[in-house]
Amino acid sequence: MAARRRTAALAALLAGVLALPLVTGCSGGRDDTDCGSLARTIGEDADRLGQAMGDDSKDPQGAQEFVDRINRDLDKLSKQDGDDSSVKGATTEIAAAVSDIQDGIADGEHPAPGPLKNAVAALNKACAAG
Repeated sequence: MAARRRTAALAALLAGVLALPLVTGCSGGRDDTDCGSLARTIGEDADRLGQAMGDDSKDPQGAQEFVDRINRDLDKLSKQDGDDSSVKGATTEIAAAVSDIQDGIADGEHPAPGPLKNAVAALNKACAAG
């Protein structure tokens, strides 16, 4: 019985420690969680965008859906963290990469997702460091 309580206590402590970085990113207060949450959402949408543009399943409509999602989340993030220069820089990089991808899709090309992935990584880093 005591071993079970220790295991439960250890699991609760571990969950708290793992959740701490999610609460302490960005610029302060409630916005911290929102910055990290939006960064993760943008990252997931960027991955899905890459899948929609993939060689096997080139799907311009699906790609546009994820472009729209990313742009909406970037808008939310810019309103929330407008004074954080590293977040602002990363969102600018993401917006430029998304624009390049949109242009490539419109031209019938297969744009490389690398610049978008790099920009998303910079956003994650900015949200965690802020």
